[in-house]
Amino acid sequence: MRIAFGVLPVGPELNQAQRKPVSDAVTQTPDGFSQPSSALYSVYFSGHRPVTKNQKPVTPQSILASLSAQEKKALEAYSQRYMDFLKEAVCSPWTAKAMIERAEKAGFKPFPTDDKAKIKPGEKYYLNNRYQSVAFVVIGENDPTQSGFNIVGAHMDSPQLELKPETLLENKDMVKLKTKPHGGGLWSTWENRPLGLAGQVFMPVMTKGKQEMDPANGRPLVKRQFVRIDRAIGSINLPAIHLRRDLNESHPINKETDSNPLISLTGDDVVKTLKQESGIDLSQANRGELYLFPVDPPTSSGIDNSLINAQGHDDRSMCYAALEGIIEAGQAKQPPAATSMAIFFEDEENGSRGAGGANSNWAAEVAGDIVARHIKSHGQHASNTQARERALGNSFILSADVAHAWDENHASLHDSQNSVYMGLGPAIKMDSNGSYATTPETAAITMDLFKKADVPYQVANFRQDMPCGSTIGTMIAANTCAQVADIGPAILSMHSVQEVGSKADFYLTKKAFASFFKG
Repeated sequence: MRIAFGVLPVGPELNQAQRKPVSDAVTQTPDGFSQPSSALYSVYFSGHRPVTKNQKPVTPQSILASLSAQEKKALEAYSQRYMDFLKEAVCSPWTAKAMIERAEKAGFKPFPTDDKAKIKPGEKYYLNNRYQSVAFVVIGENDPTQSGFNIVGAHMDSPQLELKPETLLENKDMVKLKTKPHGGGLWSTWENRPLGLAGQVFMPVMTKGKQEMDPANGRPLVKRQFVRIDRAIGSINLPAIHLRRDLNESHPINKETDSNPLISLTGDDVVKTLKQESGIDLSQANRGELYLFPVDPPTSSGIDNSLINAQGHDDRSMCYAALEGIIEAGQAKQPPAATSMAIFFEDEENGSRGAGGANSNWAAEVAGDIVARHIKSHGQHASNTQARERALGNSFILSADVAHAWDENHASLHDSQNSVYMGLGPAIKMDSNGSYATTPETAAITMDLFKKADVPYQVANFRQDMPCGSTIGTMIAANTCAQVADIGPAILSMHSVQEVGSKADFYLTKKAFASFFKG
């Protein structure tokens, strides 16, 4: 499959017949494919669109039509695997767990803790920072201080309702769970949905009724217990329209009082039932993190089944694409030239703070561990700190997060000439005010990375009179001094309980990641 690129300096307000490439903006390559002229190929020209070999505008239909029968089959198989992943990855710790299990099946092993252990090209490892952040690595042929790393980063969390430590609320035989919203969600979309429960708790390690202590430091030992109830245990209910006539015109959500799901009409045996189904006493909720999630499964949608409706595309679609990409790179016959890494963080929706967030130094520490092992494996003598900084300075990072798709119903919220669309491939996201880490140089490199992978791309810029959102890219750039570009597929209903994305975009992004990792 080969898709080339050109220029369409038109906006979505033009109908399909009007969307024609400008003839003098396109030159022909020897193989007959279109290439944009050097001037219009500038990353500052934001109105470009991909075009096909015969100079026709690319559409979601033409992209799908350009795929071979084998690749169409691969796209559908990937989409099903991704939806199966989403069924497991219903909150951040379960996302980390699901990725580790899949990587282990693909031959990834825990990164060695023995300081004397050596690493070799082609070896596959993972590093687990207490399920708060996770990294998967394929060791490359070249010295990382010279080649740097090829890295894709994403975040595992999404806007969700987390239970408060003292969570049971009983009033007049109605039992509710008190919640605290995580991130900036479209909380009204969580109403009238059947909700399950998942997360993790930490219980004391007991021996003969006495808590065990860590002999190395005298601290109490605790054990992690994953918790999950897949059936609907409750829902958040709206008042009837008869009681709130203004509901359709104005429906503000009070995060304290309007996000507590009803779980029972009687207080009898609620705690007992929850303990039987989840394995924990809910009074121990203050020892962990428990989240509500919609039990509606991810589903193919659209008359042609080209879309996926699900909670958590932001950003688990990029977690899964990067995971499959690094697994594919690890299965290649030849190790990659540069060491490849897929790294994932929690709490992006809350600012990436904490030990597991992208604003921590964990990514740099992981890179440092790999550089130190490379030095030892090759009998070199160098400062680990200087070598790490040199390796990171030579690295290229794709910060992977979803983008806002053009929505005809809300055209006034978009810049018509700089919007991105579902079904046209991943977007390179740019912002002059620092919300994204993409620079003109990293955008140009990323364009060529996509071209190398035969993946169509778009360039996203947003209205300047409203915030565009941000992600982990700027934090990674600041903490590593690596070259960073923010990219991701366009989706609708971002931060709602049912986000909508294109199967083709998710698959093409995975394809680009696999090519990037393989080098």
